[in-house]
Amino acid sequence: MADNFVQFSEALRNLTSEEVDWLKAELHGPPFPNDMTNRDQQEAFAKRWFNDRGITDLDGSARFVDLFDCWPGFEFAIQKTVNGGTEAWLYADESANLEYLAGIIRRFLVRFRPDACFGLSWAGTCSRMRVGEFGGGAVFVTAKGIEWKTTWDFIDEQSNKFEAAKQQALPKKLARKRAMA
Repeated sequence: MADNFVQFSEALRNLTSEEVDWLKAELHGPPFPNDMTNRDQQEAFAKRWFNDRGITDLDGSARFVDLFDCWPGFEFAIQKTVNGGTEAWLYADESANLEYLAGIIRRFLVRFRPDACFGLSWAGTCSRMRVGEFGGGAVFVTAKGIEWKTTWDFIDEQSNKFEAAKQQALPKKLARKRAMA
């Protein structure tokens, strides 16, 4: 059996204290109020919290409250840089929910840096040399949207272009053959 991995390492740099506070709250997720012990109340609370972030599907979980167990879907650390600034280091050693990451970054840009952008590339690797199990991709985030490209998408696009060009060339070859006959 082979294990598949998603790995990346990137940072949001030059953070203000307000940005740090927002990121900490967003990345740690909300604590349930102390008096909220009823599972149905917790589910309603979790559903509202995730829906406010544009997450409306359960991502394989039975309930929204179960998504808190894997939130935010990647690792992070708020840390000082060598020049004295503050950054949020975002990374994954084994797996990551890249959609959650892109959504958090977009909300961050909308709120704090509407004219900025953020790019991240990731590697898709495998513990064994299995055909088709290696690749990766990139995501480009602005306040206005999120754009994705995977290596698999790129290969499919190029293959489709190649096949379309072959199909267009076929009638020309037939016409030349007929003209020579």
